[in-house]
Amino acid sequence: VQIGFGVVALLVYVSISPNDLPGNPLIGLLIMAIVAAALAHDRAVLLDVAGVLTLGIAGYLWHPDGTSSADRMVMAFSLVAAYVIIGWLLNYLRSQSRQARSRLQSLLASKDQFLATVSHELRTPVTTVVGLTSELRDHWADFTQAEREEFIGMVADSSAEVANLVEDLLVARSGDVDIVLRKRAVGLREAIESVLTEPMFADIHLSDCPQVSVVADPLRVRQVVRNLLTNAKRYGGPTIRMLATCSDAQAAIEVRDDGSPIPLEDRSGIFEPYHRSGMIDGVPGSLGLGLTVARRLAALMDGEVTYDHDGGESVFTFTLPIAAVPASAL
Repeated sequence: VQIGFGVVALLVYVSISPNDLPGNPLIGLLIMAIVAAALAHDRAVLLDVAGVLTLGIAGYLWHPDGTSSADRMVMAFSLVAAYVIIGWLLNYLRSQSRQARSRLQSLLASKDQFLATVSHELRTPVTTVVGLTSELRDHWADFTQAEREEFIGMVADSSAEVANLVEDLLVARSGDVDIVLRKRAVGLREAIESVLTEPMFADIHLSDCPQVSVVADPLRVRQVVRNLLTNAKRYGGPTIRMLATCSDAQAAIEVRDDGSPIPLEDRSGIFEPYHRSGMIDGVPGSLGLGLTVARRLAALMDGEVTYDHDGGESVFTFTLPIAAVPASAL
C-alpha cells in the first residue's frame, strides 16, 4: 500500500509543471510526505538509499529555468530532510505498534495462564468436597463415626481452602475503600497460633512471640500470615519457622525458611500481582496473588510486608502497630 501511494505521489509530482511548484509549497510538502512514507522501510536499506537519491536529484533538477543552484540545493536538501524525518517518525510508530502488540499478546497469554491456574487451584479442593460429600450421602451407614468425622474434617479444610482463595481474589480486585477492616486490639500470639492450627501449617513452630497486642483486623492478620506461610511452603526451603519481636511502636512477625534467596532482579516484582519469581519442579503454579494481598492488607492496617535474606534464611517480615491496650486486658 505504501509503495503504491509512493508511485502515485511520484507521478503527481512529475506531472506538475515546474513553474507551478514554487507557487504550491503545500502540495510539494504533501507529496514529499507521501513519498517518504512509501520509502521509509526500516529493513530495506537499498530502498532507503534509492529514496534519498531520487528525492535529492528530483529536488535539484525539477525546477523552473533560471533557478539558482543555491535554491536547487535548498529544495534537494529539504526533500531529503523530509524523507529522513518522516521516515524516522514512521519507524518510531511502527516500533510502538510492535511493542503494543507484544504487550497485548503477553496480556492474553497471562489471562489464559491465570484462568488455567485458577481452575487448577479450585479443582482439587472442590473435587475433594464433592467426592466426600457424595460418599457420605450415598453410604452414610457404611462408615464408622470416626470415619464420618474424618471425612467432615477434610470437607471443612477443603472448603476453607476455597474460601481463602476467593478472599484473595476479592482483595486483589477491590479498591482500598472497598476492603472492609474491623480494627481492634488483637493478641499477637493468639492471631498467629490460630493459623498454625490449620492442618497445612501444623508442622511449623512459633519459636518466640511476646505477649503483646496489635491494632489490626484479626481476620486480615490471619489472612496475611496464612499467605506468607503458604508462599514459604510452596517456594521456600524444607525448614520453615516463625518468630515475633516487638519494639516500642510496632510488632514484627517473621516467616523464615532455609531456601535459596530470591534473585536480586526479581525482588522488586515479587509483590506485584500475578508475579511468580520462579517455578519449582513438582510444585503447581499459584495465582501469584498471595504476597500482593499480604502487602496490601498490611498497609491498610498501618503496617508493611518486606522481604530480605540474611545469608542463611529468606525472611518475610510483617509489621503492625502495637495497641495501647495490654494483652492481659483482652
